[in-house]
Amino acid sequence: MPFADFSSSLRDLLGAEVQENGKPLTYRVLTVNALMQPYPDEAGLSGEEKLRRFRLADKIMKSQPVHLSAEEVVLLKTVVAKFGAPLAVGRIYDLIDPSEPTGAVEAP
Repeated sequence: MPFADFSSSLRDLLGAEVQENGKPLTYRVLTVNALMQPYPDEAGLSGEEKLRRFRLADKIMKSQPVHLSAEEVVLLKTVVAKFGAPLAVGRIYDLIDPSEPTGAVEAP
């Protein structure tokens, strides 16, 4: 499965770096927030699943690049789709599953 560098900054559709509170918004911040967020449709989420999400978030925070298993890619796609705006979803999907590119713009 792929290695992904979550330290890169999110880019808009024109390739400009997306900022949040005056700082570049990284894939690391987006994916970790998506993993750690409680979702209304997951009120009964098991402790094991919460632990799995925590461990993946911890892995993303501590390592660059990150080797992702197929299971981790599926988990990230699931939580990012619930958490993110279409721009973030498309860019993160391209990052973690390069076999299905959505047409990302390279940084200028």
